[in-house]
Amino acid sequence: MLKIIGTTDGRQASIEFDRHIPFSLRLGVPPAESSFIWTCNDRESEGKVSTLEVWVHARTGAIHEITLVTILPSRVILTEDFDGGPTVPTPGRIPVCDTEPWMREKAWNNPEEPAKKYVDDARRFDFVVGVDFVSVRFPGLGEPQSWIVNQRSRFGMNAEGFLCRIDLIGLKADELAGIRGRNSIRGQDCR
Repeated sequence: MLKIIGTTDGRQASIEFDRHIPFSLRLGVPPAESSFIWTCNDRESEGKVSTLEVWVHARTGAIHEITLVTILPSRVILTEDFDGGPTVPTPGRIPVCDTEPWMREKAWNNPEEPAKKYVDDARRFDFVVGVDFVSVRFPGLGEPQSWIVNQRSRFGMNAEGFLCRIDLIGLKADELAGIRGRNSIRGQDCR
């Protein structure tokens, strides 16, 4: 799980949708230094998997990229709802994660070695596609009690401070058309 312990100044965010991945959110330029890659895998009994990657700066804990690599059709929720989330209470902020438990668990004494550190988590998540938003939700972690907003992205934390929701908001019809047209969203296997 990703425990959010603070925020840092936001950077220009970019959202990419393409035919290979559902989405990638970049919150500024990736650091030249090492990163933790928190990989959340949601497996079904047949061995199929949904994968979400969150890239976290090893030294500061700031999230700098989120990529929904694959999504199982059984985890997609299509809705005709519009985004009804909170307005922008803290614009231009980026979540900062607590990386200390990862350092202890993996016995990484130096955040610079190795350059990429993988932290695996097996956790269910759903992908909600609405009229003007998409959302990654972790149903086992409850509902958001607080939010961090950066332009067209929004991060919800539960009462304990764990990331329980990632929203991309203010999306246009052409951006969502690419997502809704993907084979995985229409109920066929990913990739």
